[in-house]
Amino acid sequence: MNPQAWSNAFSWAAVVVPLVAGLVMARNRFPKFAIAVPFLLAAISGGALYFRNVVTAEKDAQLENLKARTISAKQRAQIVELLMPDRIIKGRVLINPAMEGEAWQFGEDIKNTLKEAGFEVDDVPFGARILALNKAGLYMWIKDKNSQPKHGGPIVKAFAAAGIDMVGEVDDSVPDASTVVIVISSHR
Repeated sequence: MNPQAWSNAFSWAAVVVPLVAGLVMARNRFPKFAIAVPFLLAAISGGALYFRNVVTAEKDAQLENLKARTISAKQRAQIVELLMPDRIIKGRVLINPAMEGEAWQFGEDIKNTLKEAGFEVDDVPFGARILALNKAGLYMWIKDKNSQPKHGGPIVKAFAAAGIDMVGEVDDSVPDASTVVIVISSHR
């Protein structure tokens, strides 16, 4: 048995054993005060177990946020399949990752996926890249919301179908109305 399994077994035993002891004491007509002690111990142990599980879940969520974003092989295949049909217009896409290694790597994953699907994908020139954003995430910038590129919506939908959310925004730095810029901010 691994240490986690032992920990779980002892945690539940700390709840179950006092409950069983209380039931046995009640059946054998012990005084009410004596019967209350095991039930009180079970309640305290149960609360401690619940608290431990909450803290563990919070730590797991924090660790998940520290993991580098990637596009798995399954996600990539799904995105490419959704974007490959000829009816999907293949417009120009610029990739603009924040100046950090994780964002650059995720940007490369996005660029390679879109290239595989037949899109014209380039990096934003190095001097024009964003240093950082004040909010984490993945964004699609367009020049004009009244004249949106026809390939922007299908890209956002394909990534969403693969479990990767992208927020659309209007930004004046987009070179023209037929280009979309995918901006990769820090995820922390």
